[in-house]
Amino acid sequence: MYALDVDVWRNGSAELTSAGVIWRLPPHAENVILEPAIAGTVASFLALVGALYELAGYHGHLDIGVAVEGLQGAVSSTEHPGSFPQRRYNANEYRRVERFSAGELAARPDVVRRLLHHLFESTTGHVDTEPFTWAPG
Repeated sequence: MYALDVDVWRNGSAELTSAGVIWRLPPHAENVILEPAIAGTVASFLALVGALYELAGYHGHLDIGVAVEGLQGAVSSTEHPGSFPQRRYNANEYRRVERFSAGELAARPDVVRRLLHHLFESTTGHVDTEPFTWAPG
């Protein structure tokens, strides 16, 4: 199931709640972390808030946080079904907050990589996971 909720407040803060980035996909018996879906959702949200800040003429700093929940025991979508050993995420959630300038939001892929690289390194086992070009092998 996919769900999306975006709240934007008068004080300039915004929040995105999204579902559909952790799935139980057949024939897998476990939850699967869809890294490209996580990266794409965060990038889309940053495009929205970046446009709002640009329209408002805001050029200051922003604290941007990301939280991905429901990860406990899930495996990466980059894993081949039935392969051993499968990496299982060992926490229920991933959280990270970074400070960016409003202008940096124009370079969304770089911002997304900076926010999510620790998560993707943990799930895939690769330091240089590129979520925007990854394709199943």
